[in-house]
Amino acid sequence: MIITKNYRLCEWSGGAIMVEPESYGRCPVCGNTNLKYRDYCRRICREIDDVTKCYIVIRVKCVRCGGLHRILPDFMRPYGQYSEKAVHDVVSGRVHAEEVIEYPCNITMSRWKNKNH
Repeated sequence: MIITKNYRLCEWSGGAIMVEPESYGRCPVCGNTNLKYRDYCRRICREIDDVTKCYIVIRVKCVRCGGLHRILPDFMRPYGQYSEKAVHDVVSGRVHAEEVIEYPCNITMSRWKNKNH
């Protein structure tokens, strides 16, 4: 995964949102900057109380090591469905389990808190 702060969000077909990075960055495996566009994939991102949006993220391939990487915007967490803001709000205490109607569940919120301490 490559996390970027420099991107544009554009409307995509079917209500999805395309994440267009300004650059591909560096390969996290070998550090090479020669990354080639490969394809794209869908990725969901959830907020508190199951507000879900679908994003289209670009996948690039490293010319040197052959690694395949997704370019994620900084509001997404690698390998997770919930946004960076949702997790931060729970861990920092801005959102409490009693305030959440459905998602994320109490077990997930407890795991986030324990992992970040």
